[in-house]
Amino acid sequence: MKAVITLLILGLLLIHGEVPCVLLISIYILLGEALKCWEKTYTRIKTWSFSRKDCGEGQDYCITLKSIPSYPVKYSFGCVTQEQCQEIQYFDPSIQCCRTDYCNY
Repeated sequence: MKAVITLLILGLLLIHGEVPCVLLISIYILLGEALKCWEKTYTRIKTWSFSRKDCGEGQDYCITLKSIPSYPVKYSFGCVTQEQCQEIQYFDPSIQCCRTDYCNY
């Protein structure tokens, strides 16, 4: 939605010739949209919570996490910051973090 509004405003400026095209393109690229990740949790009682999620500000990684057998959550997917990803990977290097939309399935 943010991209549509941005494009509308930039398009109006371009029509009136007030802003060079290169500047418009660079502004659009800088604004960007939030990363999108799968958010899913699977528990021992075979309950799934599964949805698409737009990550919040600063959450620039999607994560896939498998827990140890004694922990009630077996699989978890969602959004994390770079620092959170590094902290979690410090304890378990098998945890995967990625930076493209819906890459954590």
